[in-house]
Amino acid sequence: MKKLNKITYLLLTALCFIFVFVSCRPSAELPGEADPEIAIMDGGKEFQIEMKNSLFDPQTITIEPGTVVTWTNEDDLIHTVTSGSRNNETSLFDSGNMRKGETFSFTFSKKGTYDYFCRPHTGMEGVIEVQ
Repeated sequence: MKKLNKITYLLLTALCFIFVFVSCRPSAELPGEADPEIAIMDGGKEFQIEMKNSLFDPQTITIEPGTVVTWTNEDDLIHTVTSGSRNNETSLFDSGNMRKGETFSFTFSKKGTYDYFCRPHTGMEGVIEVQ
């Protein structure tokens, strides 16, 4: 009977440890573990977006006015960063062709939602929300 109580005690202790460990995780995700679709800028004035695997990473960000966003081409393919959408291009910014390792930066000074895309690659699109 005492042996059964020791086993029960050890199992309950292990379950309690697991419960505490799992329930005490931080609610905020660590950098690199965030939702790949959304990144939120916290008080800084610079933000990096990578172009790789024919995608913008992250695809959607929220920043504050005055933030400089820099796109870096990490692909072997040529990419562009062009404001607007494929059906409604705007003249706010256009990087021109960017080869691997090249960067393009733009300062977002006004609040609003800014769509952008890559001219050569259908589906390579992103959104910047300035709040």
